[in-house]
Amino acid sequence: MGWTDWTQPEGFRRPVHVIYEKKQHEELGGGIARLTMNRPEVLNAFTGQTYSEFARAMKDAEDDRSIAAIIVTGSGGNFCSGGDVMWEAEASFEESAGSEPGLNRLVRMCPKVVIAVVEGYAIGGGNHLAYTCDITLAADTAIFGHNGPRVGSPHHGYTVALAALTIGMKRAKEMHFFLPRYTAQEAYDLGMVNKVVPEFELDNEVDKWCEQLLTMSPTCIQLRKRSFNALMDMARAFTGPTGELLQKHAPDFLGSAERQECLAAFTEMRTPRPYAVYAAEQTATA
Repeated sequence: MGWTDWTQPEGFRRPVHVIYEKKQHEELGGGIARLTMNRPEVLNAFTGQTYSEFARAMKDAEDDRSIAAIIVTGSGGNFCSGGDVMWEAEASFEESAGSEPGLNRLVRMCPKVVIAVVEGYAIGGGNHLAYTCDITLAADTAIFGHNGPRVGSPHHGYTVALAALTIGMKRAKEMHFFLPRYTAQEAYDLGMVNKVVPEFELDNEVDKWCEQLLTMSPTCIQLRKRSFNALMDMARAFTGPTGELLQKHAPDFLGSAERQECLAAFTEMRTPRPYAVYAAEQTATA
């Protein structure tokens, strides 16, 4: 006996941005849930609608006492490329610039173990999400990294601080300032990934980890997750409420020519020149 097939719960059978499924283990008597970000045409970049669908599915999985773990993954051979640049350009301040983006907070506050299963690209907010998850399992083809300062995405605060807690201050600064791309093995060596396996073995590896969880006391697991969260809350306390750093230090950034240059360069597939625009803006306001 083993796992049943994945099935979509009643009321979740017409997904747009997130496919939500569950399966049970016939011998161990519990199950797991899976949330698959489903915008493969943009490497599963998320929008406000993604957040809404993700939140609804997470709530259902949290409330289901038979669920031991929640899998977060992407469709089309990629994990997630972060916030959709066009959506971020039009989104409200809270949506596009919060210090703890909504998907990350849902993962962190969930009492169940959340496992990121990464194939292909985990970039920007997708990278944030991968290392925010409690466990990260990666195919050997996965690529991790950030785009933020290059595309004018002002995410800051908690998720940046969490990178330092995860991989150390020096390497976190390298990742956020210079935007290198890391292979799955490099991400493992840094401490962002728990295990790397060949792509064809990834599903079986996920099942193995989840089978182990089904033999553990759920109450003890939840207490331990809350204990880890208590440490992470200390980092969040230092970074302040959502958006505080941006409001304090760069309140005009979202509408600035500097940011528009980064966004335009991204869509035009050219090298951005934000420093030239930044210097001109500063001279004009001097």
